[in-house]
Amino acid sequence: DIGRVEILEAKNSVDLKNALKQLSMVCLNWVFADDQGRIGYQVSGRVPIRQKGHGTFLSPVSGTGDPWQGWIPDDQMPAALDPPAGWIGTCNHKIVPQSYPYYYSSYFAPRYRYDRLKELMALPGRKTPNQMWMFQRDTLNPMARIIAPKMIDALMQHPDTREMGAILSDWNYQDDPDTAGPAIFQTVYRFLAKAVFEDELKNADSDLLLNTWYFWQERLQHMILEGRSVWFDDVRTPDQNETLTDLFLIAGHRARAFLEAALGPDMNRWHWGRVHTLSLRNPLAQKGWIGRLLGKGPLSMGGSGETLYRGWYDFDAPFFVTHCASLRMMVDFADTNKIMAVLPGGVTGRMFHPHQKDQVTSYMSGEQKYWWFSDSAINGHTVSTLALIPGG
Repeated sequence: DIGRVEILEAKNSVDLKNALKQLSMVCLNWVFADDQGRIGYQVSGRVPIRQKGHGTFLSPVSGTGDPWQGWIPDDQMPAALDPPAGWIGTCNHKIVPQSYPYYYSSYFAPRYRYDRLKELMALPGRKTPNQMWMFQRDTLNPMARIIAPKMIDALMQHPDTREMGAILSDWNYQDDPDTAGPAIFQTVYRFLAKAVFEDELKNADSDLLLNTWYFWQERLQHMILEGRSVWFDDVRTPDQNETLTDLFLIAGHRARAFLEAALGPDMNRWHWGRVHTLSLRNPLAQKGWIGRLLGKGPLSMGGSGETLYRGWYDFDAPFFVTHCASLRMMVDFADTNKIMAVLPGGVTGRMFHPHQKDQVTSYMSGEQKYWWFSDSAINGHTVSTLALIPGG
């Protein structure tokens, strides 16, 4: 139960860490700070220590004895407290070092978002609340910064893809909704991944792999930077030996056809936000005019799965956003009156209530909204009141 009272009532980091020891059902990265100046993170949950293997493959069960040798001890679960860097950040990436003595997981996000966070935190000067708020809306794509130069070199080698390469050459790697660079990069990248994996894995297995982004993105990056891999050769063409350049050009031609069908022939108008959209859907009706009435969208959105301003889409359903921040929040512990926070919706779920969807515009634009805490601040900024009255 992640709503445990002990977690909510923790007065300091020690109280919180003790409370998290009781949370055995789910592994989560808990990032915390207390009013004594301590910062840290702690992973909750229980992770078994296996006698054989690590659980990613089926293991035969035979003989006697327990295949589990207990749990990773609480005090050895991944954690940090007051690190020398002076800040804590987790982006679903691997947080345990190679020297970690236990098997923890194989399913981690690529490091792209965390690496970008490190770059921003390394900027000179003391970070302000406004800066931290904008860091959450940062759209620089570290993966594109690594892969795009190789993509450009290949696309420039064919007249039908040369203009796409030229647009990428002028791109600043920001996944902004009003630019063509991210649309071209994401579309070519997606078709490249299909060209690399689908011939060996066939359709069903290829779809399963590609929809599980975390398993292959950094592996594909390593292959691209290496420039050669057995995966590049298409096993369906035994008399040819395809190279990375060949696959980039195949992906480029497919991407051009896809984007022309979706956005027209003018490549400069292939704006990312025209295809990369967020729709906030009501569970009662998700499609048609009723869905649009009860929900919100489609809304043009920047970012991608590789940016701090996250706008993840499912591989087999480009480029409709399925994962983004459910809350954007910035807390300044020196300010006891308010925090900055905004929801992709509103503060109530009541149908047709004026505050059901009134924060969506602020959420999409980056406008700072405030949640007031002190009685005087609440009284001074109250616009309307929602009363929750028990029945009886």
